[in-house]
Amino acid sequence: NAYLALSKPAWCIGVGCMLWLCFEGMGGPVEWFLSRPLFGYISKLTFLMYLLHPIVLAIRYFPGIMPIHFTISNFAFDFIAVLFTTLTLSFVVHLIIEAPLASLEVILMSHLLPKKTKARVAAVGPVSKEYKRRDDYKDIGTSTEEGKAEYYS
Repeated sequence: NAYLALSKPAWCIGVGCMLWLCFEGMGGPVEWFLSRPLFGYISKLTFLMYLLHPIVLAIRYFPGIMPIHFTISNFAFDFIAVLFTTLTLSFVVHLIIEAPLASLEVILMSHLLPKKTKARVAAVGPVSKEYKRRDDYKDIGTSTEEGKAEYYS
């Protein structure tokens, strides 16, 4: 069956093309939607939820000595309980561990990187909206060649 053989590679190619368009600034409404600040906050929690979810499930189900019987209400209650437990735990771990370590990393890197490198990273960092492409050198030097020389030095 051609659908089974080609659906996953086609999906991967489509997502890759959409990502490439978004990175190049040609994503249109998809890029606008995905660049909303809400997704930045959610992304910080989803990875922690991914890491902590098996631990929450193990704590919830391993101590049981009786079999679990499936009912719609029991399944819905367990799903909501595990979801909110995982979300709350990931939020707490983010506040206690991840956020302070990220701040510490910024402080250490500001002292370890040489000043010229810090200025170059701040000027043409990958998240800077003014410098979408590597060949965009405005405001670095007075001309493009001086900007390239300063950028690559």
